[in-house]
Amino acid sequence: MIKKVIINNFNYATYLPECIESALNQTLRLDQLIIIDDGSTDRSREIIAGYALSDHRIISVFKDNGGQLSCFNAAAAYITEDDLVFFLDADDVYPLDYVENMLKSAPYIDVAFCNAAEFYQGRTAPISTAVINNKQAIAILQSSHVTRATRCWIGSPTSAMVMSGSRYRQVFPCPLEPDWITRADDVIVYTSSLFGAEKLYIQSLGIAYRVHGKNRFFGLPQQKTAQMSRNLKIERLFCWACQQRFIPARATILIALDEVTAIPCSMRSRFFVPHPALIALQPLIDFFRILKRLLTMARATQ
Repeated sequence: MIKKVIINNFNYATYLPECIESALNQTLRLDQLIIIDDGSTDRSREIIAGYALSDHRIISVFKDNGGQLSCFNAAAAYITEDDLVFFLDADDVYPLDYVENMLKSAPYIDVAFCNAAEFYQGRTAPISTAVINNKQAIAILQSSHVTRATRCWIGSPTSAMVMSGSRYRQVFPCPLEPDWITRADDVIVYTSSLFGAEKLYIQSLGIAYRVHGKNRFFGLPQQKTAQMSRNLKIERLFCWACQQRFIPARATILIALDEVTAIPCSMRSRFFVPHPALIALQPLIDFFRILKRLLTMARATQ
């Protein structure tokens, strides 16, 4: 198993050295750092080139600007099925024992994720070790049907995600790059669920998630039109993923309920999973929505 990290960067020269060094200096060495620069116009490429000269583990990829998903797509050429793939945004930081403790907590990984401990620019990263508590890991063996039924989000931000190379090659490349200039962690989280990944939430671990004035999603107000646009992007992603794996677009409600009951009640709100009763009523809710639309169309034609 070759341990690789994908670092995606766009104009984060200020944060990039700390990010790269946190990956280079892990107590359990990463075998390869794939640093994708997405058309930066600051000093990012100079910084990346300097690190690449000093450490043979670094593969630098300089590409035109296309957004976060395009970075994951570009990295696909360097991922094999036997790899273990870590993700790291260029403004975030790994505690130096993160890789070691991730593999201790999850000897086998299909898709694993941990916590994102927020810290603000100008302050020291909030955690010096990846171990933040002694809570038990939570295994979610299947979540395809409940994800299709509810659009629940079983995962963490990009830098707190890990996946097998075989799962990575199922998901990427994904052709919807214009939809996911930002928030491409949605592609990881949703498609891995739809494709039947076994997920492990490692509650005891965390990475350092930097909050600053240039975050492209965190802390920004979400207007109604933006939310509608996001919903359309999610629907396109679900449509593509279901077609890729020959999965019915509609979930089987009984299977979705079985998947929900396997998720601890305390975790359901974290993953945006509605109450099982609402899931059971979903076919009836859909029926009344369709009926309402038909009545509206009928009135419009009178």
